[in-house]
Amino acid sequence: MPTQYTENSTKQISRGTNVNAAAIPAARVVGFGVPSASVGDPIDTLSNRPKYKGITSHAIAPNAVGDVYEEGIVPVESDGSGTIAAGDKLTASAVADATEGRVKTAAPGAGVNADIIGTAETAATATAGAIVMCRIAIQRIQG
Repeated sequence: MPTQYTENSTKQISRGTNVNAAAIPAARVVGFGVPSASVGDPIDTLSNRPKYKGITSHAIAPNAVGDVYEEGIVPVESDGSGTIAAGDKLTASAVADATEGRVKTAAPGAGVNADIIGTAETAATATAGAIVMCRIAIQRIQG
């Protein structure tokens, strides 16, 4: 298992308010939440709001505010659907289950768009919850 670390000196870390009814775990990809007058910087799980905002640094309870990494190299959990090699582009699961917000290798089909959270800096086995060090670079690619 690789050593976990965070490289974010002078990188942007935003704050987000969890507008989901459940806690959002640490090291998960989250999306922008629905804006409202009463909540600043809302974040939500990807099954509700699939537009990537960043990766959580710690678990964030419902209606609580927490840190979301938008740049740098940070740990994120693998969904376990396959091995991840260093250098792979990573996308995140938006399915409302245990894999939600966890990453996997992006392999879009021809003509299909894939949202990318970043690039794997370390490898990971096909084990759910395995930690991958991700260099955040949110983008979209087409297969």
